[in-house]
Amino acid sequence: MRTRLDARLMIILIGVALLPMLVGVMLSYQRAQVSLVNLALSKVEQEAGLTTKDLATYLEQFSTDLLMLSNAPPLQGLLRAQSNSGLDPATGRSYEEWLDWLRQLFVTTAQSKKFYQQLRYLDETGQEIVRIEYRDGAVTVVGNRLGQAIDRFLLENRRDMAYFTEAQQLQTGEIAISPLILNPEDKAEPAPIIYLSTPIYERAGVFRGVVVSTVYAASFLNRLSVNRGHIYLADEAGFYLAHPDPARTFGTEQKTGYNVVVDFSDTYKILLSSGNSAYTALDQRRAEVVALHKFHFDPLQPERYWLLIRTLPEDEVLGPVKTLGALTGGVALLVTVVVALLAHRLAGNFTRPIIRLTHVAEQISQKDMPQLVESLGRVAAGEVTAHFDLSVEPVKVHSEDEVGQLEVAFNRMATSLREAHARLLKTQEQLRLQKEAAEAANRAKSTFLANMSHELRTPLNGIMGYAQILKQRHLDADLVKGLNIIQQSGEHLLTLINDILDLAKVEAGKVELNPAPLYLPAFLRDIADIIRARAKAKGLSLVYETLSPLPDTVLADEKRLRQVLLNLLGNAVKFTDSGTVTLRVSARPETGDERREPDDDQPAPQGGFALSGPPSPVTWFRFEVADTGPGIAPDQMERIFQPFEQAGEVSRQVEGTGLGLTISRQLVRLMGSELHVESPPSIPSRGEEREAKGGPGSAFWFEVALPVTEVTLAVDSRHTPPRLVAGYKGPQRKVLVVDDITSNREVLVDLLAPLGFEVVEAADGQEAVALAQQIQPDLILMDQRMPGLDGLAAARQMRQMPHLQRTPLISISASVTEADQTLSQEAGYDAFLPKPIYWPRLATLLEKYLNLEWEYEEQRRRGAEAQGGEEVGTPGESFTSAPLPPRSPAALIPPPPEELTALYEVARLGSIRRIRDKAAELEKLGEQFVPFARKLRELAQGYQDKAILALIEKYLDKEVE
Repeated sequence: MRTRLDARLMIILIGVALLPMLVGVMLSYQRAQVSLVNLALSKVEQEAGLTTKDLATYLEQFSTDLLMLSNAPPLQGLLRAQSNSGLDPATGRSYEEWLDWLRQLFVTTAQSKKFYQQLRYLDETGQEIVRIEYRDGAVTVVGNRLGQAIDRFLLENRRDMAYFTEAQQLQTGEIAISPLILNPEDKAEPAPIIYLSTPIYERAGVFRGVVVSTVYAASFLNRLSVNRGHIYLADEAGFYLAHPDPARTFGTEQKTGYNVVVDFSDTYKILLSSGNSAYTALDQRRAEVVALHKFHFDPLQPERYWLLIRTLPEDEVLGPVKTLGALTGGVALLVTVVVALLAHRLAGNFTRPIIRLTHVAEQISQKDMPQLVESLGRVAAGEVTAHFDLSVEPVKVHSEDEVGQLEVAFNRMATSLREAHARLLKTQEQLRLQKEAAEAANRAKSTFLANMSHELRTPLNGIMGYAQILKQRHLDADLVKGLNIIQQSGEHLLTLINDILDLAKVEAGKVELNPAPLYLPAFLRDIADIIRARAKAKGLSLVYETLSPLPDTVLADEKRLRQVLLNLLGNAVKFTDSGTVTLRVSARPETGDERREPDDDQPAPQGGFALSGPPSPVTWFRFEVADTGPGIAPDQMERIFQPFEQAGEVSRQVEGTGLGLTISRQLVRLMGSELHVESPPSIPSRGEEREAKGGPGSAFWFEVALPVTEVTLAVDSRHTPPRLVAGYKGPQRKVLVVDDITSNREVLVDLLAPLGFEVVEAADGQEAVALAQQIQPDLILMDQRMPGLDGLAAARQMRQMPHLQRTPLISISASVTEADQTLSQEAGYDAFLPKPIYWPRLATLLEKYLNLEWEYEEQRRRGAEAQGGEEVGTPGESFTSAPLPPRSPAALIPPPPEELTALYEVARLGSIRRIRDKAAELEKLGEQFVPFARKLRELAQGYQDKAILALIEKYLDKEVE
């Protein structure tokens, strides 16, 4: 009887104790399953949306590149020359020169971007004028020269292609984007591509051609991969464009039957029937979470779209729940065995305590544990507002036997839960405070950098503005040289201001090098000129030495290389009281041991720029800056490279921020090298003995590999005298200048008034609005930041006035962030002009919005000379060569055979500018070659390319005989 009663009581105890716990666990399991599914749906949908934005970013980049090419100076110059019998009236360049420049611009774009298969310019008939092919890492220029094909490709007429016919229907600045297809021109190994095209119009609205880019779609399709699940891309017909199995892609071209309808029938039908652009669901048939997003890639044809599909297997979603269920089942089984043993032994005495403990377990399993698990998950996901309250209370212990010990264990578990709850709340509060502090610091940093940029640009506007104005006056050569140094130094300071705004990129490691052809001799002379004035002010000598012959043109990031060298030279001048600062540059060819493999983990040297064929040769350059200063102690040599750290006297330390060497080392490492320092230097500085000047000195040096290129650069505007504007044709234009700072207004007045403009000034926005209504100006130049009514509010008021709605408004501001430019555009400005004001930019805007035709000094001089009168206006130089002295009657002596052969190759290319350069080089070879060089220059000045070829061939034939 007792055994039977104990058995019944045991069964009752087990049922009462475990049944609520099991029910609670099951409910928690179901809730956790639902929560995880919802979380997975949200995550997959978010990932699909981010991938769609990524695709949009790529297309935006392609569109930006295409618009840049369509508005590039070479293309505009080409059209002007074509309309003027082969000679550009604006610059004096020939049609062939502009055509060579346009080819080179296309080559540079394809080589630097590496995802353009083709770049084309087609004229209004559809005939290809320029075509660039990028295949297997090399660029090929396709075309004809002197009746012979350059390559196996030939220029073709593409008037029937869709990208040409669609572009003809567009306006200026609009872009036609083709669907994603396999390249029909590559029959052997077709690659996925898209075409982008934009029309070219003259000012009168005359259609002049189309610029087309063919993009390797692999540049962004390769990014459609994830660690878990899959990503698919399909066209609007449902055929795959990207699939884990490449054989299932491009069903139209490859005539396969794989499409979205077959694989995702349920979710795809719901998406189409709903009319929405996105749909996410758990596809039970596929056992996957599926997110579908429509991506409308062509703004001009909204009906076109791509379908992006992101999937995640159901096992990846519910795996943690299944593991938790198995663990819960094991724990429940273990608890059942333990309870059965205890009930069998002490059933009669444990009835009430076990019931009480059962209620506690049910409370924990059904309420507290699910809330704790959910809150931990939200905290782990980055949410700092997760919160819950514990409801479990301690169990009262009635005895010290096994039941009492079990009650104590439950109390310990409740205490642990409360402690975990307290730690969770503390962690949430810490995370919240840290997040708020980080956001506040980031806002303060952005505000500080923006204000610093504005305050520094404001005085620079006066300095650089009057440097430009004074350079156009009657000044001797020394004063012009000094003004050039002032302007170059101002440009360098402006570069440093921009670098301060770019400091966050340096700290985040997001700075990228942008190599381009660089004329090295002029670049190094600029560096020396900028620092020479600073050294001269301290009584120092600046020595520039080349320890070996240097090539003319290399591929390098001019901005970053200039930043490093100016920083090192500036430090040398700052820490040297007497003696010499030396800049040494040497070059040596790359050896076989120094060549890097393409998959090397270390940063590779810049290179790979080639028109076609093998890569450009790489040369190692060593740049060294040495001084005769106090030197650097051994224990300070590593410290000086740390942020905000400086060595030396305290009086010198306050002169800098302590960031220069840190940024320089990062930039040099980005170039694939390392910045070294030694004190004293192994090679002493040239000049007086170091002992006499009181310091061991120091030297900073680095070696970097740069490709040497034969690309012919356009004339560097910093070393070529600009065309001086003397005025403009037509009636007088009235310009309203608005700025609260007098010096800023005076710069604009002194720039515009001598050219014939009527300039009216206003000191604030309120005065500007009143004057604009009164005088009806043709154009308004207005500052953004002014006391009282600022430039933004004034522009909004003007745009509300009927007679000022079409008046061109140009915003001039020392705040140049993207946010400032966006605000000016929203306020109604037509253009944005940053301070300090650069005359060529201002002249371009005036020409555009006032429809001006400039008159230049050389034009007026020619007119005066033609009429037999005196020169009019301030003397200035132009791109046209000066008149040559009378040719000597002496016989023409040709240059040596190697020089004559090189000259013949230049003449065959038809480059008048390079022929002039060669003539100047011949004059330096010896007096006997001067008559021949003068004859070349006379023919070149008249653009007589055939006569030049005949002259050279005449002497070449004699050499052969």
